[in-house]
Amino acid sequence: MGKVILRIVIIVAILFAAAYFLCDIKPATEYGWLAAIWHGLFLIPNLILHLFDKDILFYSELPTTAYKIFFVVGVILNSLIGETVKIFSQAISDVKNQQN
Repeated sequence: MGKVILRIVIIVAILFAAAYFLCDIKPATEYGWLAAIWHGLFLIPNLILHLFDKDILFYSELPTTAYKIFFVVGVILNSLIGETVKIFSQAISDVKNQQN
């Protein structure tokens, strides 16, 4: 149980560090569709960081139509990645259990 909690803490720390260092949304900057996908992928950590520091943005202040659309695509991809990881983790656990 302790190893599971430690893994969760490490994953969350890496996720927040990646959001902080790799997904810095600058104020008064117009971003394109590719940046919107990136921003959508890091929505949750940036939103939580925004609650503690109002200078950290989770959405562009100057969104274009393409930005709005692809931001939603990024959020959807984020949830699909989480589900895919969950499915693979369950499959690996099932294979390990069958081998024992």
